[in-house]
Amino acid sequence: MIDPNGMDWFYNENTGSVIYVSSLQKGAEEHMEEGWTWMGENEMFANEDIGTDDADVIESNKELTSDYNTKVTYGKDGTSKMTTTALFEGKNGEKFMNNNGYKLAPKEMYHMKDFLHNGFPINAPKFTQNRSLEVWTKYTYINKNMVGYANDIDVLKEYERAFGYISLSHRSIEYFKMNNYLQKVLNYGNTAYDYYSLSMNKKYVNVIRGWDNLPKNTLLEPWRGK
Repeated sequence: MIDPNGMDWFYNENTGSVIYVSSLQKGAEEHMEEGWTWMGENEMFANEDIGTDDADVIESNKELTSDYNTKVTYGKDGTSKMTTTALFEGKNGEKFMNNNGYKLAPKEMYHMKDFLHNGFPINAPKFTQNRSLEVWTKYTYINKNMVGYANDIDVLKEYERAFGYISLSHRSIEYFKMNNYLQKVLNYGNTAYDYYSLSMNKKYVNVIRGWDNLPKNTLLEPWRGK
């Protein structure tokens, strides 16, 4: 069901920017600039326990806005209409969402996995090295307690090497609450999804946000900008 009174929230999956326009509702994103997608209905950030609504949330974060205004227009019949717009651009969009319990996460990425396992000689100390490079090309916002899985993996190229391999892939990430993940494991087993979690140990993961921030001449270079 489409929210009848509009006043919805939208975000840009290419930049992480967030906008609230009181005169727009779900479906308006089809007529907005590239990358904008519907995020939620009015009051998605409301807190009934303390009595806050969208206006309160925007006002308490107004220092993060690059465009915050309220306009009043009048119809031919003399009726008035008030429209509020609040735009949180780029990093400020991310800060705004963090302040309200959400986290920026990859929706699509290019992934390079560098796996090395020491199995020779027999008496040598054993070790496994699993390093990854992630280039986030599309973003989404998720609740901070959600986990994600690469449910669509397109292997682009693989390189064999001594005691390991390098794999390049394009991945689409889907996010679930933990109890939904457990149900999927029961239904399909651990191999149903390639595990990807924002709470995982990122010590050996290098995250790059967007192609512009990726150094040139990596193995992912042929797919830059795609």
